[in-house]
Amino acid sequence: MIGLVLSLIAIVLGSSSPLQAPSDFVGRWQLQADRPDGQAIEIQVAHDAASSWIKVERHYADRATADVCVVIASAAMIGTCHATWRGSSLVLRWGGNGGQGAAPPIPDHEEVWSLAGDGVLDVDVTERLRRGTLSETHLSYRRASRPTARDGENLLGNPNADAAMADWLTAGDAAVQSCGGNPCFVIRDRGSFQQSVWLPAEAAGRYLVMQGWGASERINVDRAITGLPYLYGMALVADGSRILDYFQDRHAMAQADRPNQWVAMWGVYRVPAGAERLTFQLAQAERQGVPQNGSAARFDDLGCYLFSNESAALAHLAAWLAQGRP
Repeated sequence: MIGLVLSLIAIVLGSSSPLQAPSDFVGRWQLQADRPDGQAIEIQVAHDAASSWIKVERHYADRATADVCVVIASAAMIGTCHATWRGSSLVLRWGGNGGQGAAPPIPDHEEVWSLAGDGVLDVDVTERLRRGTLSETHLSYRRASRPTARDGENLLGNPNADAAMADWLTAGDAAVQSCGGNPCFVIRDRGSFQQSVWLPAEAAGRYLVMQGWGASERINVDRAITGLPYLYGMALVADGSRILDYFQDRHAMAQADRPNQWVAMWGVYRVPAGAERLTFQLAQAERQGVPQNGSAARFDDLGCYLFSNESAALAHLAAWLAQGRP
């Protein structure tokens, strides 16, 4: 009997298909194709191995989207995004509507992510209508290296809304509209824009400047802040599991004297150790007891800069303020 047990153990240990650890997909991945044909040009992944969620940002030529996929044990196919591990591969699933009823048909959607030996991320996409056609797509992405940034180099993509909604995640009532003939970011009723900024390896200890111009349709008689535009940031570790610092400042809110007056917003912050990325957010302030009323908060000419020391950061800021709004 003991010999039989030992033999079974030997067979298991000698198996050619041992259990594999999940692959590490955290970071930025860029599409390996000259013509994206409507595919995401870049994928950004945040995931702590001990957590029950995976956040996937997809950046297209004209917009960005985000999914928070719940990690589950079984390969369920339901409406919201769910993630399961198949060995070292990641499987993401969204359930469609079966192509039935008056609504436009939405297929079941499955993505299988795996890492090739050369570090390439292979994404195999399958879409299937339960009573219809099957489509399959193979995509390949390569991990992007940590960015480099010289003093005074803007880390934001599409900071002036010239490329519409590209590079920005939106929530609620958020749009790009014309502001005096130039495009600008506009939010109402707690809407927001948000962009993930990946930091250089040497960012810790350097000084970060967040800046922009804001205008509000609403100026409350009692000077309540509700409706005013403001800039807000958070410094995070790469996998998104910990927030290391909050970037907010009294100067980062556009407190104007009259409606639709453009006001400078800014803040200077020291980057904490361990920070690999930050979120740069455009939001609308609110004071308890003073609700939103649909008024617009507008943003334009945004910037996020790193400097080697505080003096350089303050010198940049002084020059920008003296220049005024472009």
